[in-house]
Amino acid sequence: MSTNNTEFAERPDLIRRRVIFGENTVVSDRDFSKCCFDDMYAKKVEFRNCDFSHCVFVRACFYRATFSSCRFVGAYFFDCNFRSATLGSCMFEYAFFRGTLIPYEQIRRNKPEWPNVCQELMRILRVNAASVGNEQEVKKYVKEEMKASRDYYARALAMGQTYYEVKFPTFLNRLGLRWNRLKLLVDWYAWGHGEYPLRLLSLGALSLLAFAAVNALICGVLSGNPKANDIASGMTDSLRICLSLFLGIPPRLADVGSVYYPNGWLTGVLVLWRYVVVGLFVTVIFRRISRR
Repeated sequence: MSTNNTEFAERPDLIRRRVIFGENTVVSDRDFSKCCFDDMYAKKVEFRNCDFSHCVFVRACFYRATFSSCRFVGAYFFDCNFRSATLGSCMFEYAFFRGTLIPYEQIRRNKPEWPNVCQELMRILRVNAASVGNEQEVKKYVKEEMKASRDYYARALAMGQTYYEVKFPTFLNRLGLRWNRLKLLVDWYAWGHGEYPLRLLSLGALSLLAFAAVNALICGVLSGNPKANDIASGMTDSLRICLSLFLGIPPRLADVGSVYYPNGWLTGVLVLWRYVVVGLFVTVIFRRISRR
């Protein structure tokens, strides 16, 4: 993939460098800020406490390189390769990646502390991972992005820092924060932000158990001091009928009896919930197929 670097050609603040570092060398305490590196190659190079802030890297390859306490604040990476590099205590605030191979685990150990900055970085890396066809890491970056969003709302609601107190001063602001946080929590635990179908299947199973329990209570399975066997039998029959209605299969009333057949409103809610779950499941499958 070729990179059009004309957007940086007219910037006088960038110092253009073509650098090839010697193998097994150590580069320590160097200030490379605002440099533009074209075709940079660093094999088994150890960078210690170097400042690469606001740099532009084009087709840079860091084969088994090590970065310790380095700054990449506001840096741009185009078609670079960090696949075998090791990053430790590095700063990537406001960095941008495009067409770059960089392992998720390396980024996870060096993600920004501030949740809103971390959310922005994870979004950029998610798009970058999709551009190089790494779908497994796309899911991981989605999870990290949404986790950063939840952390942001949690910190904002705690109001323990001046930044959040100034940004959200009124009651309506904090009410909006609570609503947004609730939506994110439901979205995560219901279907994993559309990336984890097993969560959606678990939600469907738990909802069926809840419908069966409500239906059994309405039908009086607990009335009259029932025995444990009667409660288990009633719940089983109620679950079988609810499962049949959820799947769109007419229940065999001869097997379970009509006493546990849900009333009109419960049947309507169960059928409506079936369409919601099926619609969400189709969305998850479509996302997975469309990325291939």
